[in-house]
Amino acid sequence: MRYVLLAVVLLAGVCPASFEVTLQPDDDEGNDSWTAMSWPDWNDGDNTDFYVSDSVEDPWYAFIEFRELDDYVGQGHTVLSAELWLTVFEWVSLNYESQIWIAPVDADWEEMTITWNNQPGIYETYAVERSFEEPEYGEEYFVSFDVQDIVQAWLNEDIPQYGIRLYDGYMQAISSDSGYYVYRRPKLIFTLSGTNVINTSHGQIKALFH
Repeated sequence: MRYVLLAVVLLAGVCPASFEVTLQPDDDEGNDSWTAMSWPDWNDGDNTDFYVSDSVEDPWYAFIEFRELDDYVGQGHTVLSAELWLTVFEWVSLNYESQIWIAPVDADWEEMTITWNNQPGIYETYAVERSFEEPEYGEEYFVSFDVQDIVQAWLNEDIPQYGIRLYDGYMQAISSDSGYYVYRRPKLIFTLSGTNVINTSHGQIKALFH
């Protein structure tokens, strides 16, 4: 009888074989900023937006990190899908298809201290390109980026998890520090396979035998 009860407890602590996770840091937990070559020692970490520009004379890079992702590193999960969602809007009337690159960052950084001169590099072998239509001037919309391979590399500990850089494109997007509605802030949505175990204490198991 005790073995049957123990099996029931263990089964009760196991979730389905795949599950979805959504990470959306607020202004306290978020880590996002941008840098510009023309302002090499300037930091704008508390801005409510971040920017990307592929200007040859003055490129701008944006950085985003979802620190809560560390909870899933090294757990043996397989990433079935992973998307980065950003709220993008036009700040100049370009109105053409834009391409932008995403790559994982290769060193730690902080929102309130990152500058062009101290910004980290990237793992170029994991870089991916995304094309999207620029919205009309003054409009905004969500755009998603496939980051499945990047997230899998982080969870496998093939590369350290320091977030991503957006570069070589034009973009203005809403940051985690924004006063806008929460749903407009950066969001990482991923689905994992594998067993998600809920911890059951020894005391809870022992109590079933009395």
